[in-house]
Amino acid sequence: MACPQEDFASLVDELQRIDSLGEWQLITFYPPPGDVPPNVAVTVSNRSARVAMKLWLAAFFQPLQRVVICCRDRNAPAALQSLIEFVSVFPVGERFVLDVRKQTMPITAGTLRTILSLIALPPLLAVATAMTKAGLRMWSHSEGPPRPKPGATAILLPILPDLSHTFVYREVLELKRRHPEYLIFSLEEGDASVVHREAGELLASTIFVRRPSPITFLFWYMRAWVRQPSAMAALIRYLQPHTASFGPGWIGNDAFCFLRIEHLHHSNYLSLGFVLAEYLRQHRVGYVHVYGSTYPSVRTLVAHRLLGIPFSVSTFVDFDYVTPFHMLAEKFGAARFVVTCTSYCAERLRTRLPHLASRFRVLRHALKANYAAAPAYRSGGGPPRLVYVGRFVAKKGIDTLVHACALLRDWSVDFSCHLYGAGEGREALERLVQELGLGGLVTFEGAIPNERFYTTMNQEDVFVCPCRYMDDGERDGIPVTFLEAMAAGITVVTTPVSGIPELITDGHNGYLVPPDAPPALAERLRALLIDRSQRASIAEAAKRTIEEGFTIERSVDRLESWISRENGSAGGTALPATDPVRDHA
Repeated sequence: MACPQEDFASLVDELQRIDSLGEWQLITFYPPPGDVPPNVAVTVSNRSARVAMKLWLAAFFQPLQRVVICCRDRNAPAALQSLIEFVSVFPVGERFVLDVRKQTMPITAGTLRTILSLIALPPLLAVATAMTKAGLRMWSHSEGPPRPKPGATAILLPILPDLSHTFVYREVLELKRRHPEYLIFSLEEGDASVVHREAGELLASTIFVRRPSPITFLFWYMRAWVRQPSAMAALIRYLQPHTASFGPGWIGNDAFCFLRIEHLHHSNYLSLGFVLAEYLRQHRVGYVHVYGSTYPSVRTLVAHRLLGIPFSVSTFVDFDYVTPFHMLAEKFGAARFVVTCTSYCAERLRTRLPHLASRFRVLRHALKANYAAAPAYRSGGGPPRLVYVGRFVAKKGIDTLVHACALLRDWSVDFSCHLYGAGEGREALERLVQELGLGGLVTFEGAIPNERFYTTMNQEDVFVCPCRYMDDGERDGIPVTFLEAMAAGITVVTTPVSGIPELITDGHNGYLVPPDAPPALAERLRALLIDRSQRASIAEAAKRTIEEGFTIERSVDRLESWISRENGSAGGTALPATDPVRDHA
């Protein structure tokens, strides 16, 4: 059961549907959250690899009918890769992955190489475990990270390509244009079905941090103990107080956290930080600027503690997410400086971590100067249009827009609504459109590359995105699509969530309505759809806002100077950024 605790019951129900008469042996790392059927036995163990190996050996004497890996999402197999390889050589007739949507992915039979790797894995793990025990005994004193060495500057992207990271790619492209010697790394490989122009430009010069095989990882791990025994001991002691944060039932104070091979490929686990350190060592990196305060900063922190490489962070609203190995104070405390995308975010961090208050700097997302100077707009004609472009996720509040469309229809307003994008929320939105009888008014247009943003709209359209705060802290900062629409003089209607009021002043360069309020949104949209003259002054003010305060050239001037100050002395003389820094537009 490689699934979160909240998915346990539904997946057990699905296993029962598959075979309600057979006996199921479940291996999980948490107690069952409720009763289980009498034909289901549960083994609870934090050392799931050891239990699975016993089950694998037992299968030779009592053949199994099927082996199933139960997980949250079968389309994200990287975290399950080690487990999938293990199951691929099981002596069993049927093997597959099952997720909470009741979708399955077959597991093909393992190759001879996979079998040999699994045979070699137990003795290598035993040697690595023995080295860890001996090293921690011999190097019992605590120490900080090693002294940094001069080297190349690296920019770490969380993922490439990705539809929602275009604002990052633009910033990095400008940095790369100014500094061709900078190395660009991507920690994850994204979906290439729709690739924005900026992502395409970066692909040619990006080094992907590939996940190694368990055997290769163990060789790297043991070699590190030989090369840097004191740094390895210090790194493990530094991480031990945080190992229980990986998830429910996880091992606290785990001295063997890097040897949990079943989690080697999990994006949020510590092992990939060790992998990143190996890549940075091989490319002789002396300074890192990383985008993202969740798993990208965790991996960077591991590399920093092992190699001494100084780093800085650009964070968005992700610092509020509940994630494994959150370690926010540790990550930001070790960083030379931390860039936030809004003053709203900076103030939240200063309140949360007052001892680090001077380390937080504001750098809002931006566009190239004259970004919208000569786009090929959609030709006019037809009823007035409401347009949304972006991901179909709950924080965007698209369901609020759909409900507002139902009110506009009831008020006999002439309009059409076009939703461009993709995402996990599309099915629910399609059901809502059907339930409200809006099939002829609200249409789903599919995801588009960023360079087609303007060809889907013209200045007569209204761009609508009624953002909201989520219960888990997730929210937008300042969506880049707002900047793109405003730069072209397209009227934006949104909500005063997070940093959005730092961009839009209601009635001056756009419109703000309360979140989760379809009537208020519908009233504002009705006024704009009926009286298009309201948009003229708004359009001009919106253009000026972008031209005067949201250009990439000015933003990267600041970021470049901050990085240069730190990496210029990456040989070890730079001090952490403790000087007072004003917020920048």
